[in-house]
Amino acid sequence: MNIFTTKKFHISAIIVAGIVVYSQTFHHAFHFDDYTDIVDNLLIRQLTNPAIFSTTRPFAYLTFALNYHFHALNVVGYHLTNIAIHIATALLVYWLIYLLAQTPYVLKHQRQIPITWIAFILSLLFVIHPIQTQAVTYIVQRMASLATFWFILAVCLYLKALLSAGKHRILLIIFSIAGAGCAILTKQIAATLPAILLLFDVALFKDNHTHFRRIRRSILMIIVITGAILLVRSNVFLRTVPVQQDIAEPISGTTYLFTQFRVILLYIRLLIFPIHQNLDYDIPLAHGIANFPIVLFLLVLVSLVTIGFLLYKKHRLIALGIFWFFITLSVESSVIPLANVMFEHRLYLPSIGFFIAVVFAVSEFIDNKYHRYALGTFFIIILIYGGATLKRNRVWKDELTIWTDVVKKSPGKPRPWNNRGEALRKAGKLEQAIRDYSQAIQLYPAYPTARNNRGSAYMLYKKYDLALTDFNVAIETGASQKPELFFNRGTCYYMLGNIDAAIADLSYATEAQPSYIKAWMNLGNAYVAQQHYDCARACFQNILIYQPESSNAWFGLGVTWFEQRNWQEARTHLEHAIDKNKDNANACYLLGQTLFHSGDYTNALKYFQQAQTLGVKVDPAFFKGISAKLKPNKES
Repeated sequence: MNIFTTKKFHISAIIVAGIVVYSQTFHHAFHFDDYTDIVDNLLIRQLTNPAIFSTTRPFAYLTFALNYHFHALNVVGYHLTNIAIHIATALLVYWLIYLLAQTPYVLKHQRQIPITWIAFILSLLFVIHPIQTQAVTYIVQRMASLATFWFILAVCLYLKALLSAGKHRILLIIFSIAGAGCAILTKQIAATLPAILLLFDVALFKDNHTHFRRIRRSILMIIVITGAILLVRSNVFLRTVPVQQDIAEPISGTTYLFTQFRVILLYIRLLIFPIHQNLDYDIPLAHGIANFPIVLFLLVLVSLVTIGFLLYKKHRLIALGIFWFFITLSVESSVIPLANVMFEHRLYLPSIGFFIAVVFAVSEFIDNKYHRYALGTFFIIILIYGGATLKRNRVWKDELTIWTDVVKKSPGKPRPWNNRGEALRKAGKLEQAIRDYSQAIQLYPAYPTARNNRGSAYMLYKKYDLALTDFNVAIETGASQKPELFFNRGTCYYMLGNIDAAIADLSYATEAQPSYIKAWMNLGNAYVAQQHYDCARACFQNILIYQPESSNAWFGLGVTWFEQRNWQEARTHLEHAIDKNKDNANACYLLGQTLFHSGDYTNALKYFQQAQTLGVKVDPAFFKGISAKLKPNKES
């Protein structure tokens, strides 16, 4: 037997190919939504946190919690997990093709097909295609790849059950249902699974007229109809995505649908020619169907679906690939509006249908004597795609590389400029960051995120008036009422000496987000400035609820007692502050003053010296005063 035709060789080659094209990504940084869903997500800090299961994608968050449990925020573990999921999904695709070839319809009606090579080529295309980089290298999009893993597993187990008999069939059905459950708990794209199972059942098991078949088809029909009713009742078709942080205009269901006509064709183009890939495409919204490009896009899509129906009778596997593509894409590319009209990771599951249609079309329409040439062509394409994947993965290295790439490809979209500005700020290039924020604001004057970010940058330059203008515009748009905006404006008011306004904004921030430590700290400082010491103490004590080890909160409490000349309470709280952080220079200095005023000059000297060692300039008068007090006891 030729080793190149064995399953062991194929499986090994798929695994190696997946590792090679993603081997350079192990240390790539977190990006974009990674910060919201992983880095700053308190839900995943505890593996047993029950709140994880209150989210819409609990299974995905559970895997993030597992990653955090074993290696905190070390990106290597997250990337290894994503790559493993991707390779495992490719192997399931390999199994899926073998199962399709064993179904009654294919065995009876299809001419002999080189299933070994088809499964191998199709799986290699899937694992190595550059369109998958966003679902694999962009860590949070594990949601798409993991949901697809469970989705394909459920399909394979279902097909295997229909090809089996007796107790094994029931057991496989149960496992298939479990896989479906895991898929839907990972991402909502799995809602299309019943339709795919029903499609395969009707198309490939037509001649299997058994009582069991009628029962399972009835169950699947009930699931599909129930799902459709629930979608309609939840008004997802009628909702509108409102103006928000990065969205300058609302998106209705019809606008989203008409826009998707262009997007779906772009998806198909990317699957064939994966060039000019982009994390954040600049797609103009289509507000109506009465214009030539939109009508043309619709006609092309209708033609593709029509081709699927025309091929259904004699070339059913090709038709099923076409139907798979459109069905699995329907959740994110139909009338259910999403804030972002196009993302490459949304192709992860639909791409399998595309590859099925293309590879089986080549197999069925090209004469057997030319198959070797077709096979060679596929391997050349796979090599080209592999090189493109390696190149694309270099762009994902860090935030600056990815957003610089996006700015080049979507220069008219404000979000890329803002996000590159954030990357520049983190890299310490503040002036360049402000220029990028300003460009984003020029494109979208009321852009709350860019206004907030530029205002924060102005604060670092102590340009408080300019910062205040940006914060005011961001808040007045009404597009965002994020606590961070009020925290920043409140802090800006504080620096400008408008304490009343500072207290109002910082109070709003803490009410909106009770665990907002920095807001409680600045609010406490504002109350100290107004000599409202009881209110200040309440703020610092709130911090200790969430962070009992906060040295700064203990220091703040010490300040309030110091200002009220209660030396004993001040000493107790300042000692706590230093116990939590021995390098808290301000606490050392203030404790020195407290001890000086309470007559403990020996210890006061010790803490003044410690504060001085930590970089605080101590008033020489204290040293003179201590020296005078301790002079009579010098010999002792």
